[in-house]
Amino acid sequence: MPVQESVTWPQLTRAVDVALLSLGTTLGLRRADDALADALAASGVTCRLVRVRLGATGALRRHIAITDLVEGIAARRAARMTVDARAVIVSGTTTAFVLPRPRVRWAVRFDSPAVLNRAGLSGAWQRTRERRVLPVADVLLPWGEAAARAAAPLLQRTKRPPQTIVLPVPVDPMPADATADRVDAVAYGGWLWKRGIDLLCAAWSAAAPPGARLIIGGCDRQAGKAWLDRCGIAEPAGVEWAGIVPR
Repeated sequence: MPVQESVTWPQLTRAVDVALLSLGTTLGLRRADDALADALAASGVTCRLVRVRLGATGALRRHIAITDLVEGIAARRAARMTVDARAVIVSGTTTAFVLPRPRVRWAVRFDSPAVLNRAGLSGAWQRTRERRVLPVADVLLPWGEAAARAAAPLLQRTKRPPQTIVLPVPVDPMPADATADRVDAVAYGGWLWKRGIDLLCAAWSAAAPPGARLIIGGCDRQAGKAWLDRCGIAEPAGVEWAGIVPR
């Protein structure tokens, strides 16, 4: 089996070409790591997908500064499952913050560096660690040009900067009839309490043109309606709850 989604210490009986250390704190990140592992396996590269398990420490994630530390320590524990690999890919910059430097060639794959998404005092230690971690990787694998541009200034003072390979975000082709019906707006509703879906629905009720359609993915109608009820917001006309959709 070229891809192993979960392994335990006694199972490390043979070396693999690549170990992919996946923090995977969101469905999107987990699916992206799955896709990368499948692509590596399809190319003939043996790959072990190592899932980071938070366990009881996950309850400590109350603030972004603590959250990144808890998740980084969990990734450090999980990294023992990569010691026999010939190369290591670390998925996410925060995953690499407190990792021991691998003894083999290693890469960091990221969608957005901390310099962009960890602003203010709460992200101070993360930005500091990122300036130290990214330049010592062998390869950087940003998802898209925007991520590559954001990380570039962190490498300017490095004598031997890592190779940067910009990866496209994998998107499956849409069926020919998928755009037959008009959709006026699309929103993501995963982690409803973080996405402002209540504000969006209130605005949609107030300002949407007659007959307009708003598609909310990432949650089903039951979860979405429950959140709106909790916020005291009526479900507006024209809203469709798509649930979890394919990549």
